[in-house]
Amino acid sequence: MLRFLLLAFIATNAVGQTIYQCRATNGRVTLQDQPCPESATTELSRKTIGQQNAEYRAQPIVIGDQRSAERLASGIICPSLRQQYQSNLAWSERAMLRKDPTEIQRAAEAVRSTGAQVSKHRCE
Repeated sequence: MLRFLLLAFIATNAVGQTIYQCRATNGRVTLQDQPCPESATTELSRKTIGQQNAEYRAQPIVIGDQRSAERLASGIICPSLRQQYQSNLAWSERAMLRKDPTEIQRAAEAVRSTGAQVSKHRCE
């Protein structure tokens, strides 16, 4: 049990860290948790989907703005979508265990449909 708690702590701690990719004047590239020194340049890297979604949700809500309404709706809709997605995944697993092709197809379609909604609303 202690092993799992330690693993969970390490995993959550690593999520919040910033990693810097630095290129020295001699061309050597290093990855580090401290900002690059003055003599090195910081390489830009593509943001993860999680980072993009966090920035999207952090933007201020403006009454009457369509994008603000979408962000507000995603905060309301996402919990139920995540629950529905997990439920559909469980249904799909049960269908595979029963080896019922019709039920497998219906469950897979439900997972796909809910997954598309989760993606549309930028839920994590």
